[in-house]
Amino acid sequence: MIEQIYNLQLTVKVPEGMESEDLARPVIIVTSFLTKQVEYEIYTFGEQIVVMPLLGDADGEGKLQSKGKSTLGEYAKHTITQKLQQLLPCDFLLKIK
Repeated sequence: MIEQIYNLQLTVKVPEGMESEDLARPVIIVTSFLTKQVEYEIYTFGEQIVVMPLLGDADGEGKLQSKGKSTLGEYAKHTITQKLQQLLPCDFLLKIK
């Protein structure tokens, strides 16, 4: 049974949640075929491939928003924590403001 059909569009832009124009990169925009809602953005961030869940209109009429409070922030925190665990031989607590 087919539950969802997606359209894929490749573009160069600043991914949602990032603010600096210097961070523009190739981004795959994944939209629902039926509702035309943007569901995900797929892009590289450093050496990682990020699949960012989003909500918004595919035609650009509405502002896209990340699902959850700060998906990009949580991803960055997770990546930084992994790197520090590799480098530091002790326990630590990471707080990002």
